[in-house]
Amino acid sequence: MVRLATAAQSCAIALATLSSLASAVPFYTLNTAFETTPLEARDIKEKDFTLRVLPLGASITVGYLSSDNNGYRKALREQLRYAGWPVNMVGSLQVGNMTDNDNEGHSGYRVDEIAQEAEKSIPFQPNLILINAGTNDAVQKHNTSTTGERMDALIARLYEAIPGTTIILSTLLPNKLQPDIINDINDQYRKIYTRRHNNNDKIVLADMPTFITKDDLNDDTHPTDAGYVKMASVWWAAINEADSNGLLTPPKDTGINDTLHTTCEKKYGSGASEYAQTQRGSGFDDGDYEHNAEYMGRIFEMGKSAGDDVASGLHFAQLVNTTGAYREGALDELVWTKDGDETYMFLNEGDGKFGNGYQIDVKDKCLARGVRWGDLNNDGYDDFICIARNGAMYVSMHRGVMDGIPTFESIGLVRGAPGDDLGQENVRLGDIDGDGRVDYCLIHGNGDIRCWRNGGQGDAPTTKNNGYWQDLGIVFTGKGMGDISGVQLIDINGDFRSDWLWMDDTGKVTTYINNRGTGKGSLVPDWRSVGVTHAGMNVKGAKDNIKFGQVYAGNGADYVWFETVEAAGGDGETDDHYAHAWKNTGKGGAHLKGDGVYYCDMRGTGADDYIWVSPTGTGYLYGNVHKPPVWSPEGQQIFEANADRKAVHLADFDGDGKCDLWVTDRTTGSAEVWINQYDLASETMKWNPIGSVTGNASCTQGWSVGLYDIGLAFHDIDGDGRADYLCMEPNGTTTAFLNQGVKDFKDMGQIKRSQGYDRANHRWADVNGDGRADFLWIDKFSGNVTVWNNDGKLPDGKLAAGSTFKWTQLKGPRYAGVDRGANLHFANLGGLGRADLVQVIPRTNLAYTWFNTCPGGMDDQDPSINPKLPVYTRQKGN
Repeated sequence: MVRLATAAQSCAIALATLSSLASAVPFYTLNTAFETTPLEARDIKEKDFTLRVLPLGASITVGYLSSDNNGYRKALREQLRYAGWPVNMVGSLQVGNMTDNDNEGHSGYRVDEIAQEAEKSIPFQPNLILINAGTNDAVQKHNTSTTGERMDALIARLYEAIPGTTIILSTLLPNKLQPDIINDINDQYRKIYTRRHNNNDKIVLADMPTFITKDDLNDDTHPTDAGYVKMASVWWAAINEADSNGLLTPPKDTGINDTLHTTCEKKYGSGASEYAQTQRGSGFDDGDYEHNAEYMGRIFEMGKSAGDDVASGLHFAQLVNTTGAYREGALDELVWTKDGDETYMFLNEGDGKFGNGYQIDVKDKCLARGVRWGDLNNDGYDDFICIARNGAMYVSMHRGVMDGIPTFESIGLVRGAPGDDLGQENVRLGDIDGDGRVDYCLIHGNGDIRCWRNGGQGDAPTTKNNGYWQDLGIVFTGKGMGDISGVQLIDINGDFRSDWLWMDDTGKVTTYINNRGTGKGSLVPDWRSVGVTHAGMNVKGAKDNIKFGQVYAGNGADYVWFETVEAAGGDGETDDHYAHAWKNTGKGGAHLKGDGVYYCDMRGTGADDYIWVSPTGTGYLYGNVHKPPVWSPEGQQIFEANADRKAVHLADFDGDGKCDLWVTDRTTGSAEVWINQYDLASETMKWNPIGSVTGNASCTQGWSVGLYDIGLAFHDIDGDGRADYLCMEPNGTTTAFLNQGVKDFKDMGQIKRSQGYDRANHRWADVNGDGRADFLWIDKFSGNVTVWNNDGKLPDGKLAAGSTFKWTQLKGPRYAGVDRGANLHFANLGGLGRADLVQVIPRTNLAYTWFNTCPGGMDDQDPSINPKLPVYTRQKGN
């Protein structure tokens, strides 16, 4: 059942969030560091023409020593937009992390030198010129008595070359190095203004020292961030004066596009200087792993055997899955390989009960000490693995279940011997990156572990099987625990990532939890020490008789001790074997704050908002007000889907510009939709449930164990504003149904062929701003992104590479990776309709965004956002 916030409830939810969420969502801690910048009502008519603004000057114009390198320009531009002015800043230089960052500011230049550089901007024919120049004349003591003459000559040249332009002449800011010279130059500038004003020139004076003091300086010359904002206030007052006096007129038509330019091909490295921190650590995690266990008693009597080494042949493996449960609920069978005999399986019947033993043919005569089990191809069943004495790896693939018995096919050697005096005793198998495929690792004498990732979409990481090994390097450094034979790679917290366990001779276990980490070029986990998790048996030699497996459904691996006792009435050479189980009831360490990040336009502003979704499908809204990292509203609960997070999708169903809530069925792919009726003015959410909408559209891909290994997605691929239904196979092959309304989805068959990459590393996003979702592949190590442009639907009956849509692969990567691939997202945070690159740090949920802009494009700040410039009040300068 999905629970959604009604309009009446929304206000209460916003106030009650802090007090109620801790109890509503167990095992999670709410980040309460909220900052809000509420939207204000705005009813201002857009102006009839664009202000084509030329910021002209030296280092202060550039924004030197401002934290974002924008100086006054961004705050002033936002104020102009808020007042209804279309704005296009021009100049030959681009500086700052704002998008419309053109200017003509040349650090260290005097007025005469700035006059020469101004020639570069004359072709732009700006209708508004902001001049702040002369500070370097003063500091350099360069003919300061005639600085005014040089400024007057510059103004004359601008009026001559740009007829009809309006000039805002700024007096110089207070200066700690040459205060007297600054005052003298300012007097010269005031005289220029007075004379030209009386001559009816289109000029206004922006008298900076009447508002800005030496306390607003970062050094002896340049403003602080707050000082730059105060400069914007003075400019704004002067521009208002010019407007009130009728001095502002439309710019000359020069062929310059003064409107927003957002559709262009993404270039590699574009946006590298246009980035900002956009998230500060919101969301929840489930805390560090805390182990608990329930002793279930002696659960199984295996029977009798002769000989000492029984435990080496005992394993738990997922082989039958009689209930048909998904991976997280499937149970392991008990498997016993007997040297000189065969391999036997005891079916897990649930609740810790095992059936009679059945012989299974694993197609390999591996000795018990070399037997391992693990899922090589992510099909949910464990394959038989034999590790030879020299460390070579041989595999028999699980080929399905017939009459309740698993069948196998030998595929032979999968990985050769490692050499370097490393062998069977050094090999460890585990899923390091959580993709559902077992990886091959070697532990060295000092405890360091080096792993090779099992990659590809085939049965095994060999060329013959359409796979490969990827060297992960050292993924874990030794902890000095002692005997390396105690090290195991076991998923103890149920997140499908193998954790590091060290067991002493008595069975006591020390654990490090494997979480997704950060860092470009690496998949090394973020290991979290949780100390001793299992107390052990307090019996010497118990280690060899302890195994881990999914005896009970849910949570991580259970702890099982195999007890061997002399058979009653026997000959002293025959033993009975019993299994004692401790059911794992531990919690934590499985969910990170960064796991819940979604982006979609929930408020209809034209830019994506940030939505944090809990593992159980509760959504919290962070409204994009283009003031990173501030959001408003911030942390407002807007839905409670009561569904696995992977079933929750946000996409525009009805084409109204707001993202709706979709909740999907994992088995069939059917989707229920709630229509988003968010009210921007009151910041309240209302939902209209319309039930199942997908009709005959179906997708049986569901999702796998990886965080982003999800088969079903909803993105607009035909550019009609409606999210379409996309079903992706594990190798990336995608079929689609076009969204034409409720229960009206048109089957398009295959729309994108496989490129030979894992599904978990593919994304859909509009890269070039044409309104259609493009196809992306992220290199999981470097984070570099390859793009296939969506060229649209082909005419009926036409196919390209077997697909009904045409795609063009862009040469080389187009997004420069800043982190490993799993930590990268694509969202329209800048409001340009283009996918920006967002890096999310998994543990903290800090995020940084690189904005995807077109060359010569402009900021499209929501004009309803008031930058709240400080009120300009004249005061005596200092």
